[in-house]
Amino acid sequence: MTYKAIAKSAGSCPVKILAVSPTPINFSAAIERALIQSSITPHDLASHVGCALDDVEKILAGSGRVEILTRAMDALKIDLTGIKRGLMLHQRLQSTRESRKWSIERLAVRAGLPVQTIEALETGCGRVNDLMIVLNVLAPKIGIRSNPLLKDASDKDSRFTPKLIADAIKTSFGKIAFDPCAHPRSPVKAPRQIFKAAGQDGLTQDWSGQVVFVNPPYSSSSAWLRKINVEWQAGRIGLLLCLVNSKTDAREYHAALSNGASVFFFEGRIKYVKPDGTQEPSSQPSMMIAFGTTPEQRKAFADLVEGSWMCREA
Repeated sequence: MTYKAIAKSAGSCPVKILAVSPTPINFSAAIERALIQSSITPHDLASHVGCALDDVEKILAGSGRVEILTRAMDALKIDLTGIKRGLMLHQRLQSTRESRKWSIERLAVRAGLPVQTIEALETGCGRVNDLMIVLNVLAPKIGIRSNPLLKDASDKDSRFTPKLIADAIKTSFGKIAFDPCAHPRSPVKAPRQIFKAAGQDGLTQDWSGQVVFVNPPYSSSSAWLRKINVEWQAGRIGLLLCLVNSKTDAREYHAALSNGASVFFFEGRIKYVKPDGTQEPSSQPSMMIAFGTTPEQRKAFADLVEGSWMCREA
């Protein structure tokens, strides 16, 4: 099942508030109900969130990793009530704790867990079992509902790389190691990500990694084009890909060509993914600027995606 089908089905899934009592919240029941109501299989979910089927099965059994749980909830548009609003669960945990004027140490004592466990949860890591204990202590009236943040669909800058292109990049160039312009709802998942929603800024931080991919907002594409030139010249990146609108008249674009970049021009308009899971064609043509690629890699990508490469002669 495609990302569009998953998100569209889940968006219409009537997941109502399931838990409002001080008993531990039942994530597995909420996810299982959403899967059944939207006709999504655990395998579909695993494929979308970029994990093994075993990871999803652990979540359905009430255990597993918090990272996989949050990805699954995001894919199925399941939200939590009773804690501070936001896009990222670990940030919401921290905000809720701070709103109660509790230190990490105090929460650890109340939950009966090590301080290191609380610290891990507040960075998006840890185990689901520990998360349930902490939420029960931190927000006794916590509940589950369909995600109210779908209003983000009106944000024209929140348009994500289609899974087809993300998969083609992985197949042709290797697994993406770092995404400096990430979003919780994007199909692109990398081990290292920078989230604007968490107050981070990929334009001001250094980049590094074997394969770096960035799909910046069109409204500030010139700034991101300047950034990719700077980061490539810094020598910390093995291969750098930037999916952006085709501003071939921009000075930064010509600077990229001078720095040895190859450019892939997409045939037709890319159908970017919106925050609500649906897709819409881009209002502008798109291109991908690529540093450090080989002819073999470029050919492999062109075999999977409609379009043509332009490479500057030496």
